Amino acid sequence: MAIPTEDLRKKFMELSQKKENIKTCTKCNQKIPVGKQVFDGDTLMCQPCKDAANFDRKIKRDVSKLYEIIPERYRDYMSQTIPDRYCGKNGAFIFGDVGRGKTCLALQIALRAVKAGKGEVHRTNSSSAMGILRDFNSPNLTRTMEIYKNIPILIFDDLGTEKQTDYSNEKIYDIINYRNEWKKFTIITSNMDLENVDDRIASRIAQMCVIIKLDGTDRRVPK
Repeated sequence: MAIPTEDLRKKFMELSQKKENIKTCTKCNQKIPVGKQVFDGDTLMCQPCKDAANFDRKIKRDVSKLYEIIPERYRDYMSQTIPDRYCGKNGAFIFGDVGRGKTCLALQIALRAVKAGKGEVHRTNSSSAMGILRDFNSPNLTRTMEIYKNIPILIFDDLGTEKQTDYSNEKIYDIINYRNEWKKFTIITSNMDLENVDDRIASRIAQMCVIIKLDGTDRRVPK
């Protein structure tokens, strides 16, 4: 039985319409079917390419935020290459005597983690953290603990310089243990080795962090 001419015309129009609606991604040149076309600004893309563009922008924002908290004297060192093994676990424990470059290395590791897409950084030191966490009446107490536990990348400087009490050890353990369980990237610096850190805290650090000892002379003292 012959198909009516009008039906053939409609079918041809439908096929032509579908063909016209198939566009090409400006990034990967893949064909994008109808209903799958998205825009990044005025640029036509497929969804995977738009997701990649959003991810790249987020990394740039996180890098910019990190540089806001990097002291000027460390910035010239940020372009230095660090060993891959320093980023091989969910963080790093950097220890050594005063002036060996622990904070500088911590910031270098954080920058690499940010560029790998691990997220934004918060930096604190042990004494300041415990000053806030000991103030039971502080409105910032709960929020501070949430930041320390959940920020994607935490730099915790100078572990052991805080006044060590059962309470301070408990709070630090809570932070480190939570971050270990949820695989949050954590960078800790200290003048002490793990043998001189509270046993429970040291155990979690050893599990989650690459252990890095910095030797040498005090870099802050002019030669």
